[in-house]
Amino acid sequence: MLILWLIIFIISLVLLVKGADWLVESAEKIAITIGIPSFIAGIIIVGAGTSLPELISSLFAALRGLTDVPGANTIGSNIANI
Repeated sequence: MLILWLIIFIISLVLLVKGADWLVESAEKIAITIGIPSFIAGIIIVGAGTSLPELISSLFAALRGLTDVPGANTIGSNIANI
């Protein structure tokens, strides 16, 4: 059973890294197409792409009445960003 979870972890890690590469490359292409500096695109697109999952999970938790989750999610996110 441990081998199965280890394989799942490795595959997930590879997909995460590839997804991050794809996000950054796409943000750069969008910036070039629009004509804005890559730094600005990185702040807007990559920032939104990394914050959107936290926003959605906090929203669903709040709608289900789990009021502690959005607060903990915000604090944990801020600590990780620092």
